Amino acid sequence: MKGFWGFIFLLLIGQNVNSQDFILHGCYWNCPSKGDSTSIAFWNKHLRNQAKALSYAGFSYLWLPSADSQRMEWKELIKSLQDAGIEAIADLKMPKEDAISQPLPGTEIFKTHPGTKGVRITSLGEPDPVVLANFLNECRIQNKIPQIVYADIPEWQNATRLVAWVNKISNALSGETRENVSLRVADYILREGLRRACDDPAYDVRQLFEKSLRDATTLTGYNTITLVNGSKFQNQNDKKDDWDDPIADPLLAYAYLLTNNQVGLPSVWYEDYFGNASQTPLKNEIDRLIRVHKEYIFNSTSIEYLNSKDTDHKSFYLSASDGADATQALIFQLNGMHTSAGQATKGHRDVIVAINFSGKPLKVLQEINMSNVRIEDVFTDILGRSNQTSTVIAYDSVHHIPNAIFLDLPARSYSVWVQGEANPVANNLFALKVEPFDTYAELSWEVPAGIGNRGYEIQRAVNSHEFNQIGEVEAVDEKESGASYLYLDEERFPDDEVLYRIRASEKDGTFTYSDVVSIRPFAKAMTFEVTNCEQKGVKSLKIKSNFEDEGTLTVYNANGDLILSKKQHIRRGVTAVKLDLSKAPSGVYLVKISTTRKKDWTKKVLNL
Repeated sequence: MKGFWGFIFLLLIGQNVNSQDFILHGCYWNCPSKGDSTSIAFWNKHLRNQAKALSYAGFSYLWLPSADSQRMEWKELIKSLQDAGIEAIADLKMPKEDAISQPLPGTEIFKTHPGTKGVRITSLGEPDPVVLANFLNECRIQNKIPQIVYADIPEWQNATRLVAWVNKISNALSGETRENVSLRVADYILREGLRRACDDPAYDVRQLFEKSLRDATTLTGYNTITLVNGSKFQNQNDKKDDWDDPIADPLLAYAYLLTNNQVGLPSVWYEDYFGNASQTPLKNEIDRLIRVHKEYIFNSTSIEYLNSKDTDHKSFYLSASDGADATQALIFQLNGMHTSAGQATKGHRDVIVAINFSGKPLKVLQEINMSNVRIEDVFTDILGRSNQTSTVIAYDSVHHIPNAIFLDLPARSYSVWVQGEANPVANNLFALKVEPFDTYAELSWEVPAGIGNRGYEIQRAVNSHEFNQIGEVEAVDEKESGASYLYLDEERFPDDEVLYRIRASEKDGTFTYSDVVSIRPFAKAMTFEVTNCEQKGVKSLKIKSNFEDEGTLTVYNANGDLILSKKQHIRRGVTAVKLDLSKAPSGVYLVKISTTRKKDWTKKVLNL
């Protein structure tokens, strides 16, 4: 097993594609391969409409159908994708190993697929590495080098041979080409392990820690694509329980690939994501995992498999007698020093992931790595599938586990624990923002294109009481360009904590909630400054306030005698006032402003 915090990546090929990218296998399971131009046009428009929502969810690459691409109005589709921040991966068929004398495929693919930034390599047999390297070198010379080249050959089940193939290509690439392209291979070996972990109750799932190309070879996550289902997994050979069978219940497989950033660039199958007539969509769960990855896992430099077969970390499975033991769980810890959340908290943001493949609840005391952790640190379950928090204890004397944390999970589920306090990662596609003012609160939210909700209900709770509807907003046409919404809550509760959320009603009758946003009691703030005017004895008073109110302005001398009193309207922002003290003797004076809420602000003034 490769080291933990001291792990150094071995980058055989360029690394311009990072682990925060995600691929959607956009080849719909019934997308026509030829002939049906009406269906092709339909899917072309369908993908264009989904582009912004997919980008919002976190996808950066879309592998497109291998149908007649020119008839799919490729340019229009690519423009829609790129406008949304998504690049296309197009298919390129390479000559096989014994066909090195065949002419290079050349850069014609960039003529038939203009704007393509990714290439998926297909071949009947193993494509010749020198031919592929020459193709990439030619692309670099013509300034058409793709960002990512993805070799998708399911017959490759030999890890040693894959490493040799990648090394041959690397050796044949020019230095400049190597620096500008990310060459990857599909990890079918890990995929087969995931299939067995999901479908075979007798399979020891800890083998997944040994199966990936990253863990078993000198390749790294920068060299691999990880996958769960796809067009290659439709049981083409009509044999049961082998490599090309689809994973019927793939969520736990995605949980592993989307939280272990070391094993490769994750890809998601369109049908798994959006579902079909017989399969529930995993969109919400996958979206949450991607958000977890971006905030808490991206840029994690190392991982430790806490319950691997050869681990030095002790554990005790309280649920072992029920069948939920070490063979049915994956527990691993990610270094949080360099993640987005870790940078914001000076490194104390390690992540612990647990996946329970058992049909019984999992309960385990697990020793963890203490490099970035202190005794009594709290880990927070940000997906809410388990105990909300778990505290690290120095030693569990009953089960003899040092540096232990208690984890529990329902049957066939997973969760993510983040070191320290952390907000839960909500299951929604839009973020609510609330800006408080003295007499109202401003709620705003944005919805990406392609969502198409029917409307939005604004809900409010005061001092942790139940949520009640306070208003509603009809949805505009969001499909083409998305929409921004604004709602003003004019019933302000300045002395109370107020919670807000939005309930989006979807066209299928279901509902999606935004995150809950709280605003604390409104704190009135006022400052003012006094400056001299040209006229002797006249002062200029500039009042800065975050609220609007009626007040009284008074001036007292050093003995406390009232010199001046006047009513004063105070605006939100800046209010300018002239103080005529020309008839008052020289000395020190006190300026006081009182508001209707009996709040006073004072300042000393020297009258020259």
